[in-house]
Amino acid sequence: MKDRWWFVFAVVIAVVIVVGVSLLAKVRIGAGQPAAGGVLTEPKPTSFRSNGARIYWTGVDDQGKRAALSGGPSWVTMRGGSCVDCHGPDGRGGKQCMMGTAIPPDIRYGVLTGKIHEPGGEVMDHPPYTDATIKRAIGQGLDPGNGKLDLTMPRWRMSERDLNDLVAYLKELDTKKG
Repeated sequence: MKDRWWFVFAVVIAVVIVVGVSLLAKVRIGAGQPAAGGVLTEPKPTSFRSNGARIYWTGVDDQGKRAALSGGPSWVTMRGGSCVDCHGPDGRGGKQCMMGTAIPPDIRYGVLTGKIHEPGGEVMDHPPYTDATIKRAIGQGLDPGNGKLDLTMPRWRMSERDLNDLVAYLKELDTKKG
């Protein structure tokens, strides 16, 4: 009986170690940029040119305040809770996110407002976005035609300043190469 107890104890310890190492690897992977299948592989930047860039990449403004989740999937905070986690470093989306079924769309400003048309890109079934409707989509999950965005799109509570800075950063993404 004593020998069996040690065997069970050893198996439990081995399982805990394997699970711990796996979770640690996922946390390290989750700290970077999206790759195929939404898995993150490279570290996120540690400094940012603007408040909008910081929010896009980290979900935290330049005052250290995290954008509050007011709706959408609770698992989003497990990925870090930022735009880049689903829409990618270039804003082009296109890869399925963790636990989601929808493919995150391209959220570069020019695409949202209809000024950039990608070959084979998405066709919107609503009017083009404006600055005001982009902010409403972020906060309320509504597109310009009042349609509900997919439930995997978080609804964020943030200040008007932070929303303006984030929209300004989406404009910057238009100039980045994909």
